[in-house]
Amino acid sequence: NLNRCILHVIAGIYALVASSSLASAQYEIIDLGFLFRSSAPGAINDAGAAAFFTYPMGNPTEPQLFRPGGGYVVSPFATPQSTTILPNIGPYVYIMDINNDGITIGGSGHKSFQFVDGTAIEITAANFEFLDATSINGIGQIAGHASTAEGQRAFIWSNHADAQLIGTLGGPNSAAWDVNNHGVVVGMADTDAQALPAAVYEAFVWQDGHMEGLGTLGGYASAAYAINDAGVVVGEAQLSNREVHAFVYDAQNGMRDLGMPGVESVAHDVNNAGWIVGA
Repeated sequence: NLNRCILHVIAGIYALVASSSLASAQYEIIDLGFLFRSSAPGAINDAGAAAFFTYPMGNPTEPQLFRPGGGYVVSPFATPQSTTILPNIGPYVYIMDINNDGITIGGSGHKSFQFVDGTAIEITAANFEFLDATSINGIGQIAGHASTAEGQRAFIWSNHADAQLIGTLGGPNSAAWDVNNHGVVVGMADTDAQALPAAVYEAFVWQDGHMEGLGTLGGYASAAYAINDAGVVVGEAQLSNREVHAFVYDAQNGMRDLGMPGVESVAHDVNNAGWIVGA
């Protein structure tokens, strides 16, 4: 399976900050606080505000020993440095994204929330019971996936309106992982292929009601995890030998392999300068 990876940081969250140009490769590691034994990064915005979450500790059936998880935003470049504890939304919290206005999205259980000025606002839509929000852009549009009678479907949501489903590539399911500031959504969707060697699910780009599959690197599957404002898409795709490699895609050059033979890889994000991060 092509699963989106979350890097786990044990015993603290850290920020890796370039002190000058990328070419000089000079970095400073900033400790973002004590927190708890086990925590995970969520996202960082252009001002350096980092949103993350901690895992619960102990057994919920033993309240005196149980410590629920929580969401946090640390602003290491503010004067003074600040840490915001996000409102409690349940014992099992995850944080997915933060935009440049500091609006953070995440969830607990089958509910998703946006955190605005210290308030947790549930992300709801009259047409769906369960929404999993994964990304928020600079104008407040939120992408994710919803449970429907037909299967899991990617959506885009704006300002308390009904979530707009954005379809599939012929199969029953789709998932959205990112939305850029132009409202362009990327993710992965089932195709109508019934058997190999056809691709069974593909990375997609959706814009203005049209979903386009991006293909693979010769294998049976691909998934897109991020898109910048120039339309550059990154993710992972299977090769004909079933290795999974990171890819970059743009409309002019199509999908290009970023991997090395014999080593599996994935691209998680791309910024507006075209820099790509992955593993």
